[in-house]
Amino acid sequence: MDTRDIAPDPCDAKLIRLSNCLQMLSCLCNILAMIVPEFEDIAEVIDFVADVVTAIVSSCMLAQTNLELKSQPRPADWSKMGQHPRSCSKEMRNTQNEGQGGVPQQMQMGGGGYR
Repeated sequence: MDTRDIAPDPCDAKLIRLSNCLQMLSCLCNILAMIVPEFEDIAEVIDFVADVVTAIVSSCMLAQTNLELKSQPRPADWSKMGQHPRSCSKEMRNTQNEGQGGVPQQMQMGGGGYR
């Protein structure tokens, strides 16, 4: 994401939070089911829902990442600059790129292109 100037979409963060909350709820329900056996069925249902949501969110993120990697070119040929993309800060790379036609515009994941 750093080398291609891709920013996460706010909706992505909300989906990840939802998935994490459901996993935490599932964990709490399983602990509660150990104490009160009547909660075992509820714990199983919540566990199933949490796993399905996590699988869906993960697969969507993987598909989006794959699309971004295939459809967007690298912002710079780092070997010509004599530096590896992670060898300096993002600000330094941006400063170095300004002399080479400017910094590529930042993309949003899920946005389908440049802003």
